Amino acid sequence: DGVKTPSYIHWFNVSGTISNNFDDVTISASSKFEQDKLQRLMPFEYSKLTNYSKEYLAGFYANHYDKDVKSSWSEAKEYMDDQIKKTIVASYHADVVDYLNVSTIHSNVTYKYVLMPVYVLNYRYKKKDYAVNINGNTGKVFGKSPISFWRVLGVVLLCAAVLIGGYYLFMKGNSDSAQIINQIVNNKLLF
Repeated sequence: DGVKTPSYIHWFNVSGTISNNFDDVTISASSKFEQDKLQRLMPFEYSKLTNYSKEYLAGFYANHYDKDVKSSWSEAKEYMDDQIKKTIVASYHADVVDYLNVSTIHSNVTYKYVLMPVYVLNYRYKKKDYAVNINGNTGKVFGKSPISFWRVLGVVLLCAAVLIGGYYLFMKGNSDSAQIINQIVNNKLLF
């Protein structure tokens, strides 16, 4: 009781240069499909890109971009800067970083406007709306599905019953172990 472990803090300044190569940073150009949803559907197979043909969309609704290149480029720079900062912090194995100033230079920048094969399924179940998003390139799926309160409650009660039953059988079968566990539970056994 009352034993404190001392903490040692070592402050030091670090400077340097790091070079990262980013290829095909994907930014959603539609305000109707948020960036975090797109990130969850990643990766896309860019090697399979083909030139656009209106037949690809026959029978489907499609979103048109509503963000300009300048705002999309700003989002891409934020993403890349964040990745660079994570790389720097990880390379020093520091628990705490008090201040990190990063100055980036971007070179050989190119842009591609690509219509990604993303399918969105919206449905209503018991007066609640749900959405499922599908990467049409890789088949990756994410979304919310209805959760039954009664099924969740049943699983919780089943787990509780198994734990209580296991504890009961353990205590019944081994009286020495039962005494030790009771002492630990009652904070009477100190190490």
